[in-house]
Amino acid sequence: MVVFLAGFAILVDGLAAEMRRGPNRLDVTANSETALSGPIPVKKAELEDFYVQGDAPDGQVKLILDDFFASYWFGSGMWRGRLVVGDNPGLGEYPFTIEFKDAPARSAQQYRVVVWPNMTALREGSQSWVMRHLDWNPFGLAAIVIPCALVLGLFNFLLGRHWAHSLAAHGYGEVFKTIRAKDSPIMEVSFGMGEQQGIHLGQYCYFYAPDGVYADEGAVVMVEKGHSAVNLDKDTKVTSGHVVYPVREACPAAKSEESA
Repeated sequence: MVVFLAGFAILVDGLAAEMRRGPNRLDVTANSETALSGPIPVKKAELEDFYVQGDAPDGQVKLILDDFFASYWFGSGMWRGRLVVGDNPGLGEYPFTIEFKDAPARSAQQYRVVVWPNMTALREGSQSWVMRHLDWNPFGLAAIVIPCALVLGLFNFLLGRHWAHSLAAHGYGEVFKTIRAKDSPIMEVSFGMGEQQGIHLGQYCYFYAPDGVYADEGAVVMVEKGHSAVNLDKDTKVTSGHVVYPVREACPAAKSEESA
């Protein structure tokens, strides 16, 4: 559970960073190329119909169109290009606008390019806590941690089932819940054996720690199909994970009460 929560927190960190960064923002450094692509808003576009506004005057930051292609999902027209940064770009933010001839103004595609002096500065300026402190892309790290958490969870589940079956084969069960109402002198202890395992009201039970040390004892006060409950003193040492051994007969006190 801890690993899964960590993976979820990493994913949330990445999503929050993306929201703070805003759409179509590109963080780059000197001597880099970033692949870009986007939709073509007109039919039968030619390379000459592709316009870019925002190239740096010294040519150190520029967007280069490579070609047009059909999208993988719907077959609509797409453009493909590269954002190329030279070896001595001016630091700061560069707005880019991509337009097509005869396309409506609302179809213009806006990009914000932020040039950082080096990768250290880019990382330290990241909106993501994971990127700043661990130097990992949060989405890439979440893609590793969450599947690992699922595998560990499945392994823990299978191990728990094996443990429960091993206990049941020897006539034992496991405590899975303890509840105490506010100001109550009673601790309700629930364990994973019920009518299906032959448990009945009044049946006496002994509780042991996982290492075999005696912890407490009491009679069953509630039985359902797959689990039962015993009321113990509020100061009992019994907790989740303890082992219960039900004696295969009702305790003398329960018998005398029934006869009365």
